Formats: sequence, C-alpha cells, structure tokens
Amino acid sequence: MERVLVHTVSEEEYRASENHSLRRFLSVDLHLSRHSISRLKFSDSLFINDQPAHVSMNVKPGDQIRIILERDAAASTDENRKNSDRIAEKRKIRELIRYEDEDLLIVNKPAGMPVHASHGHLDDSLGTLLQKEYQEEGMDFTVRAIGRLDKDVSGLVLFAKNRFAAQILWEEKKAGKLSKTYLAIAEGTFEHKEGVIDLPLQKVTGQRRRVTDEEGKPSFTRYCVLRSNGNLSLLEVQIDTGRTHQIRSHLSAIGHPLAGDDLYGGSISKIKRPALHCSTIRAVQPFTENTIVIKEDLPEDMQRLLTSEE
Repeated sequence: MERVLVHTVSEEEYRASENHSLRRFLSVDLHLSRHSISRLKFSDSLFINDQPAHVSMNVKPGDQIRIILERDAAASTDENRKNSDRIAEKRKIRELIRYEDEDLLIVNKPAGMPVHASHGHLDDSLGTLLQKEYQEEGMDFTVRAIGRLDKDVSGLVLFAKNRFAAQILWEEKKAGKLSKTYLAIAEGTFEHKEGVIDLPLQKVTGQRRRVTDEEGKPSFTRYCVLRSNGNLSLLEVQIDTGRTHQIRSHLSAIGHPLAGDDLYGGSISKIKRPALHCSTIRAVQPFTENTIVIKEDLPEDMQRLLTSEE
C-alpha cells in the first residue's frame, strides 16, 4: 500500500536557508529521516510539480513536493504518521507567529494551550513547541516568555530569543514601556463606561482562585466599555499590575464575571472558557529602540458569543 505526502515550499521556508536542495527540505521541513531520504534516492517516488525529481535538485517557492511513501511494514507506517503529525504541528506553530526579528517574536496563542511547560503539558506548551521548531531548523537558542497568559485565555504572547533581549524587555515591562491591551466579554451592563478597579488580590491556599483582600498585593485594572447589549459587555482592559487572574478576579469582584469563567462565577452556557483575549502588544525593540505594535482580532469563539447576543 502507498501513502502520498504533499508539501508546497513557502517563501519563509525558502529564505530560512541558503541551501535550497530538495534533500535539505526533506530533512528540515518535512522531517524525513536519513534512512527514508536514502530510500527515496533509488525509487520513483519523488516529484516536484508532478515531474520526477532527485534529492540533489534545488527547489524554489511555490514548488510542490510530492512523495509516495511505502506503507507495507508497520514500522514504516508509524514513521510516516509521525512525519505527518510533525509537519502539521510545524505549520500550526508557524501560522501563530505575528511578528519576528533577531531578538523577539510575538505569537498568537490559542485558548487551551499553556504558555509554559507544566505537569500534563510537558510537550505541548507554546514555549516548548516553539523551542522544538527552532532546534529542528538548526537554531540553538532558548525562547523566553515575557509575561504569561492563562492556559484558557487567548491572544498575543511576547517571547525573547536571547538572554540579553529578555533582560531588556523585562526592564521595559517594569518601566511601563511594554504594555498589553485585552478584550474581555463580561456579564451584565456596567454603570460607568470606564473605570479603575483598585482591589488588592490574595492567593487562596490550596486553590487556583485569587480573592480581594486588604492584606493582598496592590492590583489595578483599567477598563472601558466598547459595547453592551444588556446581557454582555465587550470591554477593553489594561492592567497596571500583572497579578495572576487579575482581570478575571477583579471583574468578578465588581459583579461582572467574564462569560465562560466558571472559576469566578461566569456562565459556561455559551462559551466554555474565560472570554478574555490579549489583543495588542506594544513593545520597544531592545536594540533598535523601534516601537513595535501588534494587534490580533477576537478569536472565533468570542466573536460568536457577541453575535449570539445581538
């Protein structure tokens, strides 16, 4: 039995290396083993734009690579399946990158994906997947998240690509030069169109929740109501302090929990995760000092939630 693997060479893949040989693309971009590539050299199973090809040939952007893979042995089937899974994973991660230069990158994290590796998420966190991709491309550096988003919160995350950039970006964060803007869908109608929530937050021992407490850490959340239909309100939110669950806890404390945030009293009838999205990151490039502003629209589940209430 046979299995066909098809891949179109992108501009980004082409520019990633000065070596444009088909062999290199099979190894780096399609993740085929040396053994698999060696077998292709002596078969009639390799094509570029439907024309027979050899691994020594060069490829260019837009070329379609087609490989006919044997599936006779179980071991071969397992290898091919892993190759396809890795290609799909690679494409998924590449599609999430919204900005990249030599020192930093900004990635649009989907809801449900943790930023950092943790118990139960050692291999599928955003940081781990990015690290794995760069290593497979032969780039030996560590990506470092500057700040974080809860696993079920979507939106933009900033990463440094070297230790020096990380240090400068953290200093920018402390100085207020690095800022984030969130879009949130909260329950109910707000009395005031904008305001500041000034409530100290305290961790609850043995729980994930944060609660307002006079003995907690100072926490400030600024919000502006963009639109409201009586049941739900779309807010633009900025935080002056970056406490864990700050937006979620603060909005719940004033009687307007996020839709979908059952940990803080929100209804999960129409969305199954906190309706919170980091929509804008503003940063200063650590070495050029150019201002970088990246924006990301609401994800589909939050758009559907607003539409369902119209």
